[in-house]
Amino acid sequence: MSPDACIAALDDALMQAAETVILRRKAGASHVDVTCPARVDAISVQEIAAGINQTDLHVIISPTPLNNAQWTGALPTPLAAPFDVDPRIPLIGSDKVIVENRLRTVIFVALQSVENTLVRINMRVTG
Repeated sequence: MSPDACIAALDDALMQAAETVILRRKAGASHVDVTCPARVDAISVQEIAAGINQTDLHVIISPTPLNNAQWTGALPTPLAAPFDVDPRIPLIGSDKVIVENRLRTVIFVALQSVENTLVRINMRVTG
């Protein structure tokens, strides 16, 4: 499956069964937001048994709303390699996700890529 097909399939699935979240990045004294359809799931019993906080949530978003908004989260001038990461990637510990009107902190990010193209962003948020 091509990257475009993967993204289109995820976008369709999220539009069918998703809720809306807001990804937020601090930008100086203000913040930059992007609204995203997302799949939000509670932590499983197995994860709680392994020590993960039961109030944490799994959040899955597509890169599409980030691309459409040309969202870089107002990062300053790009850093030199190897620190020149994709600015669309949520920053652990500082970026926030508003889920059901509750501000939560990104504590884990796992990316899925196909043919070196970002097709899905998985996060765990707390708070």
